[in-house]
Amino acid sequence: MTYTLGKTSSAVRRMFSLSPEGSVSHECYYRRLADLRKLIALLRMHREATHYSLLFGHNNQRQQSSARVQLQLLLESRALHRLDGFSDIKACVTQQLQDWPQQTVRDNQLVHSQLIRDALILVQSTISSWAKADGQTHLLPTQRKSWQAIVPYMDTLTTLRLHIETLETKNSQNAIRNLIKQLSLQLGALHISQDLSLQQHLHEDLLARIADIDADGSTDELKQRLYRITSQLSELIFHCYDRSVTTVAQSIYSPLPKIAVA
Repeated sequence: MTYTLGKTSSAVRRMFSLSPEGSVSHECYYRRLADLRKLIALLRMHREATHYSLLFGHNNQRQQSSARVQLQLLLESRALHRLDGFSDIKACVTQQLQDWPQQTVRDNQLVHSQLIRDALILVQSTISSWAKADGQTHLLPTQRKSWQAIVPYMDTLTTLRLHIETLETKNSQNAIRNLIKQLSLQLGALHISQDLSLQQHLHEDLLARIADIDADGSTDELKQRLYRITSQLSELIFHCYDRSVTTVAQSIYSPLPKIAVA
């Protein structure tokens, strides 16, 4: 299985060329969104656990096992099985759960990032189809702005994580500094109606941590701190996007449930 940053799986691309499916109930749309959001949360959880294991040698058996078991159960979701494009994601997730111990840190990051991107595309397609089916397309323009802003931000975060692995090199140190500046610009482009002060604080923290690169201390410790901050940024930005999805769902039918993974 080969993934490259920024591409979308063929099955998900085909989904956008298919004719709209027949009548779908509000409850079905609701369940699909709830399950897709949980799928993304579990993929992010599995990515972090396996990353720490591959790069730092951490024993994250409990977190890895929890993510794996919950993913395997969710992959059997009846609501998702009827969703065009999901079967391809299911096959790739199943394979990744088996393959990650033999992967490089880079490949593990790229595969997880692509799976998360593909799942987000299904979220976007589902919320758009739901709004159109209910005659509430006026809800979509603001929500789409959030979607259009989140993808490049996620790609930059992934690239930043790849450079953290080789933090010892001057090339990666320079790249990280440039990527943090790029993230700051992308943060300003996010069209979301909520306070971003916490994200701004995390960006400042990242810049401060970068200043520690040339200081005495453990490089592995600095790598872990940097990666932890990127995980926090990823979590916050995902919630920014998720809020836009939840707003539409609530306007049409009902508030989406809180995402619960353990």
